[in-house]
Amino acid sequence: MKFVYLILGFQGHTPLTAQISDDARSLEVYGVSDLEEAVRVARSLKEKVDVIELCGGFGETGARAVEEAMGPHGPAVAYVVHHEGENEKYARLFGEK
Repeated sequence: MKFVYLILGFQGHTPLTAQISDDARSLEVYGVSDLEEAVRVARSLKEKVDVIELCGGFGETGARAVEEAMGPHGPAVAYVVHHEGENEKYARLFGEK
């Protein structure tokens, strides 16, 4: 099974590839600058991956945009979220109010 993880907030998208413990699974990590680039990267990988996981910065709206770009027969799409109790930390890290 092949997993892709997209992290928002990078310029360009140089993949970092890591193998999971067995050879049947792999993970590629891409840093993307915005949602538009994420959709382009996801479309370019659509036929090659099983799961696309997005960082929490995409939020539900961004995750839905990538999901729609993949269509009903594309890879599974999900996004990471943090517990509400961590909001203050994330606001400090990312300059959110």
